[in-house]
Amino acid sequence: MDSPTTLGAEQGLIEGKPVYDLAGRLVAVKQYDGTAQTDTDILTEFTYTYADKTNYLTEKTMDLPTREMTATYTYGDAAVGEMPDQVYNIDQSGDGSMIDEEKQM
Repeated sequence: MDSPTTLGAEQGLIEGKPVYDLAGRLVAVKQYDGTAQTDTDILTEFTYTYADKTNYLTEKTMDLPTREMTATYTYGDAAVGEMPDQVYNIDQSGDGSMIDEEKQM
């Protein structure tokens, strides 16, 4: 499971090292600068967050050296007649604009 992988077209076909949690869910894909592959050498990182005890993706983050973009997924609420396993809203924060230099340090 630790072999390099190529992400789909939405991520720009970036090769990286996948990271899985104990449930076997993809939680990160990291692209490194150089061969050491340490956390200080990360160029690009995609992270995935899931709802507790489910495979429901709740957040996807793309972290680049100069920008960060996050998509947050909202699922239906059965109490109001919505389907709980259906995505009802995707909130996109970060429009690709530059992040503060302080955050980079």
